Amino acid sequence: LVGGVENVRIIELSANPDQAFGSPLKVQIQVSKCCNMRCETCAVYDRRSDQLSTNQIFQILDKLSDVGVLNIQWSGGEPLLRADFIDLVNYATEKGFQQNCYTNVTMLTEKLALVFKQQLFKMQISFDGIEEIFEAIVGARLWKKFERGLNIAVSAGIPNIILATVLQEKNVTAIDYATVELE
Repeated sequence: LVGGVENVRIIELSANPDQAFGSPLKVQIQVSKCCNMRCETCAVYDRRSDQLSTNQIFQILDKLSDVGVLNIQWSGGEPLLRADFIDLVNYATEKGFQQNCYTNVTMLTEKLALVFKQQLFKMQISFDGIEEIFEAIVGARLWKKFERGLNIAVSAGIPNIILATVLQEKNVTAIDYATVELE
C-alpha cells in the first residue's frame, strides 16, 4: 500500500532509467498515410490507401496490451479519414488504453466528438495560422472546415485539447493574433 493506493509497484530507477520499464509506456500508431492537407512542414502525405487493416491494428493493440503499454497515440496522415476509426478507438478503450489523437479536425463530426469526449485523454490539433495563412501552409482551402471542427471539439467538451503549431516566418504574427482571439 502506497499513499492509499493498492497494487502500485514502485520502480527504482537505476543508472540506466531506460531499463526501468520492460516495454514502452506509450506507442504512436500511424493509422493512415492519407491526408486531406499538404502541409509544408509535414512529411506524411500520401493519397495511396495502403494501410494496416482493422484486424491488423486490433492484433497490434492486443500485443501492446499484453506487454503493458498504457497509452496509444493515433496519428497519420489524418486518422479521421479512416472509416473504421471509431472501431479502432472503441477497441483500444476495451483493451484499457489511454488514448490521444493527432488530427487536423477538418473531418471531425458531432458523432465522432461525442465518442472522443468519452474515450480520449488528449486531442492534439494542428494549427498553423488563420484564414489565408492557414490555407497557404496546409496547401488546401480548409480554413472553414478547420474552424468548424475546432468549434465541434470545444463544444463537445473533448478533454485536453492542445493546439500544436510549427512556427515559421509565414505564421508567427498570425499565431500571436490567434492566441489573443482564442482566449
